[in-house]
Amino acid sequence: PFFRSDSTSNDIDREAIAWCEANIKPGKFLLQGLEARTAFADASFDTVIGISIFTHLREEEQFAWLKELARVTRPDGVVAVSVCGATSLFNAGMPDTVVETLRARGFCDTGVETMLKGVTADDTYYRNIYHTPAYIRERWSEHFEVLEILPGFVANMQDMVFLRPKTR
Repeated sequence: PFFRSDSTSNDIDREAIAWCEANIKPGKFLLQGLEARTAFADASFDTVIGISIFTHLREEEQFAWLKELARVTRPDGVVAVSVCGATSLFNAGMPDTVVETLRARGFCDTGVETMLKGVTADDTYYRNIYHTPAYIRERWSEHFEVLEILPGFVANMQDMVFLRPKTR
């Protein structure tokens, strides 16, 4: 990644922050708590990028984080976040229960992501989450205008969602 000296990155993974501090210069790396609350001022960022975050958040936590991202992003800024959508679902073998839940709700929490056990103090925090584009357009529109959803954009696995904060 490319960083300007005023670039800031937050993560809940202490080891990831330590690696970034040791290996990526310049840049500022902050350990983020699990709560959807940051110390950044309103409208601090032109661009916010989150890869493989909304793929792991319970529904209530995703809405809290969307609200926080809308708060810290400038009105003409862009938020780009990845989600597990149809490409991820195909790569996972299209489990019937997930497909049925997505058809009914547009959002599916398949449970705890066991590979990430021990990364945070709460071993139930990381989930396996799927979204449909219709759900994103409908439910995320409280805080954002959905500009584009690009299927399989992240490593031919996750969809990339481009958002602009709604005027406050």
